[in-house]
Amino acid sequence: MNNAILKLENIYVYYGEKNILNNINIDFEKNKITSIIGPSGCGKSTLLKTINKIILEEDNAIIKGNIYFDNKNTNDIPIEILRKNIGMVFQTPTPFPMTIYKNISYALKYYGFNKKDISEKITSILKMTNLYDEVKDKLNTSALKLSGGQKQRLCIARSLSIEPNILLLDEPCSSLDIINSNKIEDTLLSLKDKYTIIIVTHNIAQARRISDNSVFMYEGKVLESGKIDDIFNNNENNIIKNYIKLMES
Repeated sequence: MNNAILKLENIYVYYGEKNILNNINIDFEKNKITSIIGPSGCGKSTLLKTINKIILEEDNAIIKGNIYFDNKNTNDIPIEILRKNIGMVFQTPTPFPMTIYKNISYALKYYGFNKKDISEKITSILKMTNLYDEVKDKLNTSALKLSGGQKQRLCIARSLSIEPNILLLDEPCSSLDIINSNKIEDTLLSLKDKYTIIIVTHNIAQARRISDNSVFMYEGKVLESGKIDDIFNNNENNIIKNYIKLMES
């Protein structure tokens, strides 16, 4: 893929001696939304956590193979720099127990932004994530008082505050109602011109709606990857075909 910002080559992941991911080879296209789909337990979340190596924070986790970000081997990139460039939003929203303003300013202060730039940046990011109008008069109230959908959009805003190139999302809508899920989807669609987005989802309809590309995983392997229409329409692989039919029934 000529426009790939991220390449995984011969990736294996182990917990101790247990093999979780087996010979993963995928290119992720820049400024596109790629959904990772497949049955529960097939390794989707493990793959996501492998991309920015957050999986190495877990006991006995081992990555073998090479991951290239912007044509650089991530083995040669300091972890702090890698995770600045590849942000992650988890399934359960996890705002810091502080104000909405401080949730976003925390990382900006760490990276040396001054107070004026921080305020402008916070306004810009909250607008980008379709949250500004809902919280502009509550910036100094606790983020823990937000609704589930607002918390998730705040977590996306917080990840974007340090301007990553890639945003990873692990089932960001799994605990949200359809209204808040739609807001998240609209936010992601509006962001892809600036960011590369990789999302794990069980929601096949969601994958259809927002994805440019998709990766189908099964038992720790990639069965197929490519354009969303190629994965979903007229697929000749019986495992993929039957899974999509089951999930859409």
